[in-house]
Amino acid sequence: MNKYIIFLLLLFLSVSQTFGGTDVLKEILEGKSDKFDSQLNAADGASAFKEFVQEIIKALNEQDAKDKATTILKIFSEGKIENGNAADAASIVDSFTRAYYGDEIIESTRTLIKFKTYATDVPNRMNPEFEKQKQFLEKLANKLGLNFRDVGGYVQEIWIGEGPASFGLMVHSDVQPVDEKNWTVDPWTGEIKDGKLWGRGTLDDKGPLTVIMYGMRALLDSGLKLNKKLILLVGTDEESANEDVTTYLKTNKAPDQTIIVDSNFPVICAEKGWCGTWLKLARTGMPSTNQKGFLIEDLQAGFSPSIVPGKATARLAAKGMGVEEAESFLHSEIQKFTAQNPDSKFELKTEDAQFFIEAYGRQVHSAAPATGHNALMDLVVFLDRNIKPLQNSLSLMAKFAATYIGLEIDGEKLGIKHEDDFMGTVTVAAN
Repeated sequence: MNKYIIFLLLLFLSVSQTFGGTDVLKEILEGKSDKFDSQLNAADGASAFKEFVQEIIKALNEQDAKDKATTILKIFSEGKIENGNAADAASIVDSFTRAYYGDEIIESTRTLIKFKTYATDVPNRMNPEFEKQKQFLEKLANKLGLNFRDVGGYVQEIWIGEGPASFGLMVHSDVQPVDEKNWTVDPWTGEIKDGKLWGRGTLDDKGPLTVIMYGMRALLDSGLKLNKKLILLVGTDEESANEDVTTYLKTNKAPDQTIIVDSNFPVICAEKGWCGTWLKLARTGMPSTNQKGFLIEDLQAGFSPSIVPGKATARLAAKGMGVEEAESFLHSEIQKFTAQNPDSKFELKTEDAQFFIEAYGRQVHSAAPATGHNALMDLVVFLDRNIKPLQNSLSLMAKFAATYIGLEIDGEKLGIKHEDDFMGTVTVAAN
């Protein structure tokens, strides 16, 4: 029975998951979801679930699928899944979760988004935002009839079922910091716009966290018998120090089996390893020179190693030329570069004989750099190849990045390009 319960859970963990089961059951669940939603007026989830199953059985009988109706009745009257009926049971529990708890899932996710749970100079477990979020999770768990335990602020356990065997689900409640200027909505309100929920952590990982909790409640409502402990582990610093699970495992036994429910996958079977390399170069004084050209006086981009920069700025000083000549040259080179690289975008500003070149891209998580556009790399490649700046520490930094990384993300110039049939390709993000 264990494998059926696990399969059941995997199928309905995501609110956006497609239906399993037979075609006739799929048609009923998809075609009558609004009707079922309006009929779920019971005061408690268990009673509502019984109503839900009765409506499904009625619809199956009307479509002359009496054998299927009998099977569904047997599953939920006895609380057992057997004879390969896991997909049907999973579809029904999944649909019920949407119909009965859908609005609550959205509102609970919106509440979680409002907690600014990113790393600061205070350890996450001591951060007031994390404390408020933990209190909310405990209150929600109590409301849903789930067990809750905080382990030193590092990990929160939320579980149903008992027994010596256990099955784990792993999420994290921390998020990346936010450059609010690059958002079109407030990242901390959970705004609903164009049929979507917007906010930091919506997918990674507060949405999955909420869905699992309500999925656990729906399992309890269904009456399906669990003969093992189903435990949700909520980490607190996956996006930063990565001390949560390491510390937890020093004094707590890991579940017998665990899957990671992260981002919008919804189930992770493996994750790439990563290597962070910090290139540091002492900032030297600006050399006095009679050479004609440009000096890079400042170069700024990014605010987190895990986020591809959406904006980068270089401040240049012209040597041996006037403002008009320098400005004309920069405009001309920008046009050449953007013609060859149409996804790049630059803006040139002149202030007090200093030249500011701003590059614009698209911020994304560095785990998937191909889905965004790295403004920093556009800028350093442009500076090195088109401007050919006079040498100082910043020009050397730009030359290294342009030479050994460039506009590619596969690591070829670094000599680390690699592809695996299962894991895919190496990715490189200079942030």
